[in-house]
Amino acid sequence: MLAGCLLPLRPIKGWLVASQYVNKAHEAGTAQLWGQLNGRTVEKGGTAFDE
Repeated sequence: MLAGCLLPLRPIKGWLVASQYVNKAHEAGTAQLWGQLNGRTVEKGGTAFDE
């Protein structure tokens, strides 16, 4: 039972990280900060990733 739980952890984590990257996932509420860091202006309600 232990092996059945531990063995799939790495492939599942890899799949989750890859899907976040493909979908350009970002933490909620940080669009304005990312916009400032990347030199973009962000309107209220928008995101720094809208292009």
